[in-house]
Amino acid sequence: MSLIKITFKNKEYEVKTGTTIRELIGNTYLEYDKNPIVGATLLGELVSLSTPLVADGEIEIVPLFSRLGKRIYRHSLCFLFSYAVSTLFNRRRLVIGHSLGDGYFYSLKLSSDELEQVKHFMKKTVDENLPISVTPLSYKAAMEYFNRATTEQAEQLLKSRNDNYITTYKLKDYQDLSYEPLVDYTKVLSLWDIENYKDGVLVRYPQSVNFQKMQNFLDYPLLFSIFKDGHYKEHVLGIECVGDLNEVIARGEENQIIELEEALMNRNISEIAQKIHARKESKIVTIAGPSSSGKTTFSLKLCTQLQLLGYHCIKIS
Repeated sequence: MSLIKITFKNKEYEVKTGTTIRELIGNTYLEYDKNPIVGATLLGELVSLSTPLVADGEIEIVPLFSRLGKRIYRHSLCFLFSYAVSTLFNRRRLVIGHSLGDGYFYSLKLSSDELEQVKHFMKKTVDENLPISVTPLSYKAAMEYFNRATTEQAEQLLKSRNDNYITTYKLKDYQDLSYEPLVDYTKVLSLWDIENYKDGVLVRYPQSVNFQKMQNFLDYPLLFSIFKDGHYKEHVLGIECVGDLNEVIARGEENQIIELEEALMNRNISEIAQKIHARKESKIVTIAGPSSSGKTTFSLKLCTQLQLLGYHCIKIS
């Protein structure tokens, strides 16, 4: 096996091709409160510690309590939850929806007893300190696996890929895709909570401001209602995942989807204008949002709807 040169902490090491980053840096502590190493950057790309090294390069470690480390932790927690649900209830369809406060919302109904089963299984998996490994599969093998696992969205997503090999993450017999690197051992994932919320489950993680303990959950019912409305739109458009969108584009039907989406948006803006009209005392309407999020376009459309109700709008930006 050939040797490659890896630079780590300003030192150059010669290692065998296929050596993982974990094997290079050593089995450092994994206890959550000790700010363990959860990932690395390899030539500027964020990767898992179970990633095999195949060419010369430079690596830098990523500790848990860093911005990138928190990202890895959150996605790894989702992977752990998916593993638990798949193992305990392999007939259930698990769909991750959106972030809500300090957690991710899943469209999954669990009884109180079932929720406790999932919690117990996740804690047991963390205590066993099982490895989570980067596992490349041939395209054919990946399609066959996700077909057997009845993971429809993953299978749909792969249909638009033409890679010879697909990178998956494996925990025991469970495998899944992840667009973010994951931790390489489950012991790190010791701080979390899951609870039933509305018509699904909320998988909670520590807040960024204090990643060393769980905070009380702050509910955002209005934000949740907006997300629910978004899911309704997805249902109307027939696009519930990226794989669905890829199929629409492959069929050349993207213009129809754009027209439907614009019609839905115009209806929503009309409803907002009606609510403004109902509040006779309203004089100023403010619109907030990040840069390049469409505030100007939205304000113009809202002005149009208000003009239909007899208002003379002055736009200030």
